Amino acid sequence: MSPYTVETAVRVFSFFAVVTSFLGVGLGCVDFFADVLKSAGVKGAGDESPGNKAKGRLLPMVGGLLISSTRDSTDVELRV
Repeated sequence: MSPYTVETAVRVFSFFAVVTSFLGVGLGCVDFFADVLKSAGVKGAGDESPGNKAKGRLLPMVGGLLISSTRDSTDVELRV
């Protein structure tokens, strides 16, 4: 097996590990924020309309994206 094949496999695995982790945390935050807002008595927090669902999903995803995009990843090096 060539080193390039191993490197490509590791990079693909790493990419999907990060993406699925990001999505899992984001969806967990969506449920958390929905429960907190519902228990705090915020008007319309329990509404299942598509607009409210989109707003509830947007906040954690955009917040996580902003935090992750501020990190400089140029110093990370893959050694195989």
